[in-house]
Parts: sequence; structure tokens; C-alpha cells
Amino acid sequence: MAREEDRICKEYFDQPDRFSDLVNYTLYQGREVTKPSDFKELDPVRSEVFGPDNSYEILIDNLKELSLKEDDRNIYVMIGLESQGYHDETMVVRAMKAKALLYTYQLREKVKPLKPVIIIVLNLTGDKWKSPVTLKSMFEKEYLDKFGYLIDDVSYVLLDVKEDSEIPKGLLKTDLELLLNCLKYSNNKKRLEEYMEQEEMFNSLEDLTFKILNKTSSLDTKFKSEGGKIKMWPAVKQMKEESFNSGYDKGINIGKLEQSEHLVNIHLINVEQAAMSLNLTVEEYLAAVKNLKK
Repeated sequence: MAREEDRICKEYFDQPDRFSDLVNYTLYQGREVTKPSDFKELDPVRSEVFGPDNSYEILIDNLKELSLKEDDRNIYVMIGLESQGYHDETMVVRAMKAKALLYTYQLREKVKPLKPVIIIVLNLTGDKWKSPVTLKSMFEKEYLDKFGYLIDDVSYVLLDVKEDSEIPKGLLKTDLELLLNCLKYSNNKKRLEEYMEQEEMFNSLEDLTFKILNKTSSLDTKFKSEGGKIKMWPAVKQMKEESFNSGYDKGINIGKLEQSEHLVNIHLINVEQAAMSLNLTVEEYLAAVKNLKK
């Protein structure tokens, strides 16, 4: 279920060592520029500032402040992470809203100078990312030719792990390496099974790592218990049957229902549009959402 995936991803990257690994890999080509101790957790719910409908919690999963030493002084940046399990054409707009809210928060807190805001989107779909990464790419050429110099661009940093990506062994310091490589091989069942059987880190997975791999990767290959390796397949199969394979209720795709509900909640579409996208009446859509929350 999408909410369960969101919770697991948030918990997984709340760990400073994994977040630092992700930032180093995404922003610095794997160079160890940041350390776990450089990050401070920021509360993504500031209702007294934004109000319950404007919390950036609905836009990004994790938020941390990074402090780096530069010329005998500290420089700061706010880094938000969105772990994205489906292709979202509104991702640029969501990043823009999150950045605007975070800059508004800083101004109201009288932060001087402003701390830059960087949004990282981790593609967990298993496919090449299909959605726009910059706002300007969403305009037609004739508009850019005419007004391009007046149009403010907005973007996010995309971490899109593809099969031809190289992740040198030992580059990452945490078990994030397992997650990225499972994503890398998610469309190559044979290569994924080979990787799982050869990688010794699978010998002793943390419970949270096991859960995020199960929820976000195509772990439908048999993983035998040999040579001290954990017997992963039965547990994966059971968890998938409980959480994913039951994902249809009266012909309604639960994943699509959750996605449409999310877009309604962040005011990007209305209930009528959400119902239409699923070929439901408004009454059927609302009943399905109500049943989903039970």
C-alpha cells in the first residue's frame, strides 16, 4: 500500500547515515563530502506557520538541514527527499510548492541569509523516470521563444538508477547500496537474482532494510537459504500477498486509488477529476476512499 511504502521510506531515510550516503551519491558523485553528523532533522509539520492544509509534509518525505564547514564558517542548506513510487507529472510543481513554503518559513523566522532549499526525488518505480524535472520543459517552444527570459525555472534533483548505472563496490557506506542495486536490476530478473545470491550484505539485513527492499523492489525471485544466508523468499512472498496482491477491490486498482487521493489531498485535482480517472462516479470514489482508510 502506498501509505505503508511512504512510512517505510521515511523511516529508512530518517537515519542520518543513510541520508548522508544518499546526498553524497546524488549531489557529489559518491565523494564523501557530508557525514551523518552534518545533518539535523527538521520537523516537516509546522502547522503554526503554514496551517494544516499547507504543511510541506504532504510534498516531501524527509527534511534535514546540512551544515558544511567552509573557510572557518558553517554554511547551511535545507535538503528535502521525496521517495517516489509512481510517475508524477506534477512533481515539479510539488517541488516548487515545497520550496516556496520552506522559504516562507525562513522569512517568517527571520533567517538571514536564507538557506538554499534542494529537493531530491528518488525514483522507486523501477522504470526510467518519465516526468518533467524542470518547469521550463513543460512549456511549448513557442512560449519559451517568446517569454523564456521572463519565466522563472524550477527544478529538483533526480536520482534515477538505471541498469547501465555504475555503483562501484564500497562507494556507499550503508546498505543503501542494496536498495539502489535492486532498483538498478528491477527489470532484469536473472541479474537481480544473481546479485541477491552474490551480495554478502543480504546475509544479515536489518528489518527496516528488508521492508523497504520488499516494498520498493521487484523481489519476486527465489532466494534460497544457503551458506548462512537468510531465507528471504517465503517472507517476501507472504508480505507481497498481504500487501500488494490483495490490491484489487471490486475491480478498483488500489494503487491508482491511493495516487488519485494523494493528488486530491494536495489540491492538484478535485474529487470529480479523481473519480473520472478511475471510471467511477463521485459516490463510488468516495466510498472506495472511505473503505481504503479502514
